[in-house]
Amino acid sequence: MFVHLAVYTDETYKEEAVRKRSSWAKYPCAVERQRLRRLSSGGVGPIDVRGYAVKRLANLRAGETAMEEILLPSFASVTHRYGSDRPEFTEFCHAVVATAARLYARALGKVEADLLGNDAFFPWYDEVLLSSTSLLPLMGLKSLARSDGLSQASGQSVDLAVGFLETLLSRLDKDGL
Repeated sequence: MFVHLAVYTDETYKEEAVRKRSSWAKYPCAVERQRLRRLSSGGVGPIDVRGYAVKRLANLRAGETAMEEILLPSFASVTHRYGSDRPEFTEFCHAVVATAARLYARALGKVEADLLGNDAFFPWYDEVLLSSTSLLPLMGLKSLARSDGLSQASGQSVDLAVGFLETLLSRLDKDGL
């Protein structure tokens, strides 16, 4: 089992990338419900989307990514590297595309990015914002992986993720963003 836990002071939270803060703003804080929204200050813009997509596309093409793990109770940081032959890399493919799609929607000021769950968001995104041949099949593999395991979708997931990010970057170029 994995638990995503974040421990921040107001100051250290503000040091996080704007794309992370804007993504987390929708979650209620246990102590002060609107705290993450208040601290997110400022939205994501097209330059944030482009930077994220370019960096992640490079990871996908290189066939490797790094993930940081914070160990408890020491809070020591450990970096793990995963190649394209690992199920963690497949999950990385799914997460990259899901994050990029929501970032792009936020950059365009679309509230659906924070209101809709995955089952509704991705079809809405594909119909309204940016149709691609990659998004819905990849999100289908993401759903399948939750029940059947990540190893079933590895090669397809990489190709679909690359295709989606290339489509997104082409749209940003076309729109001059």
